[in-house]
Amino acid sequence: MATKMALSELNDKIDNILEILKTQSDEIKKVNTQLTEQLEKVKKLEATVTTLDGRVLSLEKENLKLKTELNNNAQLSKANTIRLLGYPSTDEESKSVDGGKAFFSSVFDRILRPILSVAASKGECSPVTHMSSAVYNIFRAGRPKPGTNPPPIIITFTSPQFRLAVLRNKRNNIGAPSPSERLSGIKGFSLVEDLTPSNYKMLNDLRRDERVASVWSREGRIKFLLSADKNTIHTVSSVFDPVSSILDAIIT
Repeated sequence: MATKMALSELNDKIDNILEILKTQSDEIKKVNTQLTEQLEKVKKLEATVTTLDGRVLSLEKENLKLKTELNNNAQLSKANTIRLLGYPSTDEESKSVDGGKAFFSSVFDRILRPILSVAASKGECSPVTHMSSAVYNIFRAGRPKPGTNPPPIIITFTSPQFRLAVLRNKRNNIGAPSPSERLSGIKGFSLVEDLTPSNYKMLNDLRRDERVASVWSREGRIKFLLSADKNTIHTVSSVFDPVSSILDAIIT
């Protein structure tokens, strides 16, 4: 009798355990179903993210293309201009009532006329008898401030021929500062291409990198030599690339 009761109790316990296991199994199936649904949602989200990443990358490429085109067009608009650096402001410029015409005429006679005369003697440009035949406009890009370098002077030529003639013949033919100008801190004058802000930034960023031996511009394109290889001229393909990426791609 006792054995039957024990077996009955054991069967009841087994039934309870089986019921519990069945309940847990149902719960596990329910959780698995929920997990499967969540995984499907995650997959859809991942696909959406991948699509969005592709769109962002496409937009970034398109943005870079537009920025490059705008920069190139802006540089093309400077095809007839150069910058004169280091030229001091004078009382004649600041007190002029005619927009500085007399001052800028003196700039032409002192800086540009000697260079253009040399270029004309070589047949690189036509002889210049008057400033207006070679130069369309000259203006100071900003107001001079005490204790700072004088703002550049922008020179716009009447044709690319005169601009190129000046850039080719500026060496050894550009005027030097007077003794009084040197005492005021003017070390010398230089004529350089008139670059866009983006091109100018790339030029300066490369100039500050110790891996670069020299850097210059030619028709708006930035070129440089490496300190480790001064025989190979490199040209920057995009001024919007980081300098570190440009140099690492060449050096490595």
